Amino acid sequence: MPAASRKATADAVVHQTSPLCRLPPDVLHRILVANVTAKHLALCKEMLPRVLRAIFSNADIYGAKRLAQFACSIKIRPSNARFVRDFTFSDASRLESREGRLRWDPSRAKAGAGQLAPSIEALEEMHVRSYRPDSMTVGFGLLKDVLRLLPNLATLALCGTPLIPPIFAPDYLDTLPFPKLEEVSLMAVTHIGEDWDDSPLSGSALNLASLKSMKRFSLVRNDIAIPFDRLNLMPSVALPPRSWHLEEANLSEFGHVGPESAVLFSALSESLRKVTIESATVHERFFDDLTRLPPSLEDLDISVGTPCSKEGRVPHTHPKLSSSIDHLVNLRRLQLVGDVIETETFETIASLPNLVELNFGVHTALASVPLLEIVGLRQAADVSFLNGRRLSTKPLRDCWRLRPKRRVSTW
Repeated sequence: MPAASRKATADAVVHQTSPLCRLPPDVLHRILVANVTAKHLALCKEMLPRVLRAIFSNADIYGAKRLAQFACSIKIRPSNARFVRDFTFSDASRLESREGRLRWDPSRAKAGAGQLAPSIEALEEMHVRSYRPDSMTVGFGLLKDVLRLLPNLATLALCGTPLIPPIFAPDYLDTLPFPKLEEVSLMAVTHIGEDWDDSPLSGSALNLASLKSMKRFSLVRNDIAIPFDRLNLMPSVALPPRSWHLEEANLSEFGHVGPESAVLFSALSESLRKVTIESATVHERFFDDLTRLPPSLEDLDISVGTPCSKEGRVPHTHPKLSSSIDHLVNLRRLQLVGDVIETETFETIASLPNLVELNFGVHTALASVPLLEIVGLRQAADVSFLNGRRLSTKPLRDCWRLRPKRRVSTW
């Protein structure tokens, strides 16, 4: 049989046995990313590259054993490293000793380095076939070597504050390990006593600002500290004003936002579009710090307090939002959650010329009269109340009849 005929016959068999292969590649990838696991590796030979791409696109690594296994899989099939777009690693130094002979070595900054070739091309030339993760030394050095081999990495999440200084050290960043990194998320493990008060973390903030491709940055969980130097005077850690070119900054699941937030807000440049703050408490001049945000901001989400008053906890008295966002002339969406509103807040909202969406969340004390002035007179398109039951519904219905094109929602 001629070669062309054999190929046509083989293609027909593939399409007959694997109809998924006829889907557009981007559609098939979305389906596989949402549903496939390592158990599906044997779907069929034709599907194997697509399944591997879906599995490796999101690498969630917890502990020394998983990191060694991931590194070995890259050694055997280096091309899989190109598929990784999201990488999450949890600090293994806190793990209990139940991973066989593998242990995370936190004592040396280069522990485990040099076990991988410096590039995907070099790995491919080695033709490694043996899979022996138990023979590897696991530590910061191996983690950094793994990250260096992920050329398409877009999102990096690190859980555990000890990981941060080595990964964002200047000597490592000078090797340009993150050419396409767009998002960084750093999480403190607060239930074992971690917080953002370690001095090396302040220097890491300056190093992070040097990542020109990064667009989104998140700090997750704290008790009281933020990894920014409050005085912002030491050259080794100081963040110059408007030097951090982010589009989005998030502080979430915080216990307290202190005065260090002023340093962060001052450092954010005119590229900023969205800020999210979620904290149980904030310092008394927190809303004054908002004056330091650049006027380019379009989306501001502030949530202060915890929804636990029905559980008998003593409610905390929070500062109120007043005129500190007057300068945000490009703001299109504003969400306020918590007891942070006073009469002057509505005057400030009314002065925002481009606001098109206004949301009030749970535990937000609202005064009906000034609120209805906003709803009835402004050109804002949508207003929603997550705790609308605390308002008189008749004035809202009256407002709806007066402004039938306005979407006013109560949840």
